[in-house]
Amino acid sequence: MFKKQNPPARARPAWCPGGRTAQKAFRQIFGFYFEEVEASPIETPWGTYRGGYVPAITDHDLVHDQKLKEEREIQGEQDFLSAMPVKTPGFSVSRVEQYRKPLNLDFGRLGAHIDKVLRFAYIAPQATEVAKLLNDFDVQDHLAAFDPTARTDLLQVWLKRSTEQSLTTDRSSWVGQKVNKLRSLAGANIMAGNIVNAMQQVTGLSVAVPYVGAKALWQAHKTFFLNPKDTVRRISEASNFMKNRFHDRAMEYQSRLRRASAGTIHMDQAKTMFDKMATVNAKLEPVRDFFMRNAYILQSVVQVPIDGIVWLAAYNKYLSDHGRTGDGWFEYEPARDYADSIVRRTQSDFSPENIANVEAGNSATRLFLVFYRYFGTMLNLLSDSWDRAKLTGDYGRFVADAFFIVWIPSVVSSAIGRLIGQGFDQDDDGFDGMDAFQLFVGEPLKGVIAMAPFVGGAINAGGAALAKAGSKPAQAIFGTDPYVGRIYSSPAFDLLETSGGGLLDLYRLTQGQEVNARKITREMLDLTSVVTGLPFGALKRPLGYVAGVKDGQYEEPANPFEAVSGLVSGKGKEE
Repeated sequence: MFKKQNPPARARPAWCPGGRTAQKAFRQIFGFYFEEVEASPIETPWGTYRGGYVPAITDHDLVHDQKLKEEREIQGEQDFLSAMPVKTPGFSVSRVEQYRKPLNLDFGRLGAHIDKVLRFAYIAPQATEVAKLLNDFDVQDHLAAFDPTARTDLLQVWLKRSTEQSLTTDRSSWVGQKVNKLRSLAGANIMAGNIVNAMQQVTGLSVAVPYVGAKALWQAHKTFFLNPKDTVRRISEASNFMKNRFHDRAMEYQSRLRRASAGTIHMDQAKTMFDKMATVNAKLEPVRDFFMRNAYILQSVVQVPIDGIVWLAAYNKYLSDHGRTGDGWFEYEPARDYADSIVRRTQSDFSPENIANVEAGNSATRLFLVFYRYFGTMLNLLSDSWDRAKLTGDYGRFVADAFFIVWIPSVVSSAIGRLIGQGFDQDDDGFDGMDAFQLFVGEPLKGVIAMAPFVGGAINAGGAALAKAGSKPAQAIFGTDPYVGRIYSSPAFDLLETSGGGLLDLYRLTQGQEVNARKITREMLDLTSVVTGLPFGALKRPLGYVAGVKDGQYEEPANPFEAVSGLVSGKGKEE
């Protein structure tokens, strides 16, 4: 079984994580303990292992009962009107010795089992208590007086999503899985190696100004950068929420399982062409996993200090507002909770319990909302500010909030992109009123439009198309960059569109027709991304720029700065 003298840890028998905690949670919910599989010691040439337990799941492609069981489980999860969000977990059901059916031997399923046990052990008891509260008649009466749909359409839906830690309702279907992968790939394809976008992350500080103040952020900035590593460590020790934002280990564990699973597949075992294609695809899975996990690495590196600074500023503000002084170890729990909430609200949190209802649902609708979390966060903050203004009559405060939440991030982000790219003159006639209007008015307006789910993306995509076609009114808002609507619209459909364009341009090449070298280079990289599932978008900027220079579309760089700028932004000075 083992090729080396000392077997790797991943080959040793698995165990049930959180077993005792899961037993405690099960008894708290159902009133008794479930029967466990007893560990049996295993004698090997390398010593005695204490034994363990690997979940036995039948193969739903071969066993019809398993497919029905999974469908019933999904149906139960989608029943938002059920009294309780927690069902009896499959891992607690005793096995029937006489039931013998083909098993699913996918080692990668172990990660799903661990996830299920941990969710039940740590989330289910609290979710059950919340459900009891929502089912209390007095609470229901008060909620109905406020909003008749609040319990069924908001709170119970939120509780279900939080308990399951899932964003989609059709994650088990083949189509749903493929669409979700396309959605993830589209986002990663834009963000991978995107230095400009990583630099734009600093605008997150502006969004927090209305809640903690510029002075508090400045003080927190100085404190954080005195010793960034130690500050991150202390914040992580004080806040589980921030620890998860700084160090997400769940994906790393699952990726290790995938690598181990792919390592057991051998090409010489594949007999037919389809088997060989499936084997190559399985072998590529760890590679895809690595690149998808690290696609946002640049953004994460910048976001860590942003999150830390905002958390520090919020924590210190709470202490100051309540007449307390800090000791540097963040021991005051109410201040920690407040700081967590400010980071969660202002810096975009992608956890299932923190997204809007419109962002959850089936995979097809979510395909239109790849980057909506960012714009949805802005919309929520503006809505809160508007509600406060209506109550207090302080509409000047709302204008100031909108300035920090929308205007500054939109304008500064665009300015960073232009500074690294083609510059502030987009139409080669000097920086004039049209360029200024597009920067100071058009950019914020695009962000406001993108706050409308589905419709906003369509409007921005249409506006970008008109701008590309030469419409002056559209260019006043969307600029002259043909890719202006990519983040603001629907990146998944843009990816499919450019991939299809690559096939058409490839056909034109075979017919001897002339094509734009930069355009086809970028299109073929998108097509390669769709075919392989790897985010080759990181290469679109440097290779597209080089192709544009070689084809004469862009001028030769006059100095190293222009060359680096072109490689980073993918754009240069037009010939």
